[in-house]
Amino acid sequence: MSTQDESGIAFSLLPEEGQQHFRLLELPPELLSLLTSDSPPILQFKSQDGPPSDAGNNAVICTNVKTFNLRQVNTSNSVYLTQPKDVNVNDDRPSPPGLQAIAESDSTLELLPVPPHPNNAKSQIRAMLPTYSSTGHYQAKELTAKEQLFANIPFSEGECQAAFDYMACFQTENPMGCFVPSGQAKVQAWKSITQEAAAQDLDLTSALSVPQAIDIIDTTVDWPTALTKAVQYAIFIPNPLGTSAVTIDEIHCITFVGLSQLEASTQGLGATGKAGFMAAWRDLLPEKWRSKVSLELLRNQYVLENDGRDIALAGSTAEARSAPGMAVPAAGTKRKWHDKFRASKKTT
Repeated sequence: MSTQDESGIAFSLLPEEGQQHFRLLELPPELLSLLTSDSPPILQFKSQDGPPSDAGNNAVICTNVKTFNLRQVNTSNSVYLTQPKDVNVNDDRPSPPGLQAIAESDSTLELLPVPPHPNNAKSQIRAMLPTYSSTGHYQAKELTAKEQLFANIPFSEGECQAAFDYMACFQTENPMGCFVPSGQAKVQAWKSITQEAAAQDLDLTSALSVPQAIDIIDTTVDWPTALTKAVQYAIFIPNPLGTSAVTIDEIHCITFVGLSQLEASTQGLGATGKAGFMAAWRDLLPEKWRSKVSLELLRNQYVLENDGRDIALAGSTAEARSAPGMAVPAAGTKRKWHDKFRASKKTT
């Protein structure tokens, strides 16, 4: 005689109008491992500024050092989210356990890691920040504090900071906001560092003590001290061990100075003579490093024109260099740089 098998769990489905709304997120193994560790990181959901309809295309999840792109993946299978629910019976027996589907999902969110690189956030930072020129002009853009800037860029804070440092961006307190220095501004700041080092008989190609590194920042120059510090920070090797000596990253410094000089030389011109640029580049460097100057260091960051006689920046930054600047006092009136900003803001 056959018998009915009553083993199993009772299953019920909420009506569609009563179902809850969920989004399923598939975590990659490396992120799952971090979140289940003893010290899980804080995650940030970020998206690039823009129309609401475009936000989903730029949505990311970030740890403090890494970014994961969010991608929606649709499925043709029926996927239900369930929760325990006791089954009602009509007698005095205990209610048997059951499951009830409280939501249905027809898509999941997939996380794709973005390889970390200083270039990741560069274009967003350049687009959002005003450019500070060597004359004290800056573009008529709304000033943004660094914390707010990073919050509006769809990359991790570590990647934003790496790009910020790489570009020698700096923040001022009065007015409060961040700036991208022009090529000429970076060249001037670098010159002030080399001049201070020469005045103190310091060799920039050798290790410096921390006090010496601080002393080569000239605080009497007619531009923000934060600019010179940003240039210095961009070329010095980080000192994670807290030792008493710091050194300049030779190759990175040569490259940084070369790109800055190329940007300064081509500002408003588009291209400049290659021979003159190479000579100016060498002249900016300590004698020991001049033989290391080579266009190979600027690979993929320049283009040659006029049968190789002229050179220009690859990937034009002309919009940053040629945008109208805010008016400042005429050259020759020695004033504090923040006074120039005040005068600038009154004329707009």
